[in-house]
Amino acid sequence: MILIWRGWGILVIPIFFLMLVLSVALGRALVLAGLPGYWPLVVSNVIASVVAGVAIWFIAKAISGKVVRRLVDPNTGKDVLFRRSAGSLFFIPMRYWAFIVVALGIGMSAIQVHDPKLMKPVPVPPVMQSADVQSQ
Repeated sequence: MILIWRGWGILVIPIFFLMLVLSVALGRALVLAGLPGYWPLVVSNVIASVVAGVAIWFIAKAISGKVVRRLVDPNTGKDVLFRRSAGSLFFIPMRYWAFIVVALGIGMSAIQVHDPKLMKPVPVPPVMQSADVQSQ
């Protein structure tokens, strides 16, 4: 797979993977807290995607908020401000990736709600008995 980025746009990828790790950790914590069914995993996906989207938005805003150059247009006499770009990933500016990540998280949750059989636990094989127990 080829990655095409400019500037700090590559930060979208590790933030997205951190979102996935956060989603799994939060889902396990909610399951261990005793919430029934697959809803803890759905809720954790939404929460993690919103957190990742907010993080991407604020990082992009912090990077691109600085004025790099200020010029005066000789025809109109108005100031023209040049701001630093936060970068892009696959030609999409970093600030828009915040919305894409949130949409992906909500989409993953919608798929889980629509098809609960995807969330069935994987059956665990029976525990093998030790040789001492089998010989008795």
